[in-house]
Amino acid sequence: MAVSSPSDFAVAIIYGCRGDLGFWRPGNRDWTRIWKSFDEYPSYYGSYSVVDVTYFDGQFYAVNSIGEIRAFDIKGAKPTKSKVGKFVVSVPHIGDKICITGSGKLLLVVTFCRRRKNTHLFGIFEVNTVTKTWKKKEDLDGKALFTGDHNASILVESTQGIKGDQYFNR
Repeated sequence: MAVSSPSDFAVAIIYGCRGDLGFWRPGNRDWTRIWKSFDEYPSYYGSYSVVDVTYFDGQFYAVNSIGEIRAFDIKGAKPTKSKVGKFVVSVPHIGDKICITGSGKLLLVVTFCRRRKNTHLFGIFEVNTVTKTWKKKEDLDGKALFTGDHNASILVESTQGIKGDQYFNR
């Protein structure tokens, strides 16, 4: 959710069986669809759906199941969409992709599943929205990241009992 004042805010939602992305703001009668995955990939029904969305630096950012990151500017009467990039990695069994914000940065968390031993590895990447590049981060700037089902996530300051630079997965 993006909030600039109590009456000026927007809410983004991933919905439908294809994982489309929409938003709503006060004054709108209906949700406005801003990313319809089936239109872009009609031969892959639902397989390239939007999997996560976050608000950062005045725009919504979303990632789909193949790692494409898009920015959505909803300030004007007609929303605009721009491609930030595609996260490509040569590791098999990519799991979840989660967009988060923290310390003034847009981050992409990617989990890698090893099926034989049922273990999970993860990578955290800082996305540069200007150069449309990303770099691997070695730490979480002293914060702890918790993730759960359906790409739920929260990045918290380290406190008594929670050490920073740690990742906790469901």
